[in-house]
Amino acid sequence: MAHVRKPSGRSGYLGVYRAPDGREKTKLFDRKKDAQAWAIEQERAVRRGDWLDPTSGKVTVGEYGQEWLQIKLDVKKSTRDNYERLLRVQIAPAWARTPVAAVTHEAVTTWVAGLHRSGLSPSRVRQAHLTLKQVLDLAVRTKRIPSNPAVGVRLPALPGKADAGRRFLTAAQVWAIAEQCPSDSALPLHVMAWCGLRSGEVAGLQVRDFDQLGRELAIRRAIVDEGGHLRVETPKTKTSVRTVPVPQWLVPLLAEQLVGKGAD
Repeated sequence: MAHVRKPSGRSGYLGVYRAPDGREKTKLFDRKKDAQAWAIEQERAVRRGDWLDPTSGKVTVGEYGQEWLQIKLDVKKSTRDNYERLLRVQIAPAWARTPVAAVTHEAVTTWVAGLHRSGLSPSRVRQAHLTLKQVLDLAVRTKRIPSNPAVGVRLPALPGKADAGRRFLTAAQVWAIAEQCPSDSALPLHVMAWCGLRSGEVAGLQVRDFDQLGRELAIRRAIVDEGGHLRVETPKTKTSVRTVPVPQWLVPLLAEQLVGKGAD
């Protein structure tokens, strides 16, 4: 039961309660009523099930970020590598030594604004913020902190289509480029342009993926180039696993690539 007692050889009053594991927890106060109020509130939190161990929030963002990264089992290697870079380059300089319990909403807001002012793209700023938010989400779930201070932070707007500075080729431009390409490059260019495939998806196509009668390509894998080392993985997102139509004129060109080859 929550109570107050005098500390041995010291002035003040100790608020005392028992944590969920049965261990006695104390905190020193100058006034008896403050010690009593604190002990009662901690005991109520234990009963409600929302008690937080005051020592668990002392782990730093740098340390906990690495723990978070180790349990991200549902992401591709390329995504994991991106998280690692964000933790090392954008997050660690500001937060590596900060205890998770000491992170404040105001500090996260200031950090995001600083990244934006430094010239980092809005997309990259958002990725850095999302990574920090996920680390702190885990800290909330493991009861190291009561709430996530990164929630509700205002982020830089992404450029709209009119501001993105993108150029889209016309049909005539695609044909003009293809005519200047070697024959082994023209076909992949046409598949990307007219079927909407990413370059890695084109590289990952197998004979079995082409349905000549149905005039369709099944997108089931992609080739990722990591410093000259090629790796096969699933497409970028779940919705990237798809079937796409093939223009009639492109069918015979693709069919030529099937001659003498097995399904794989």
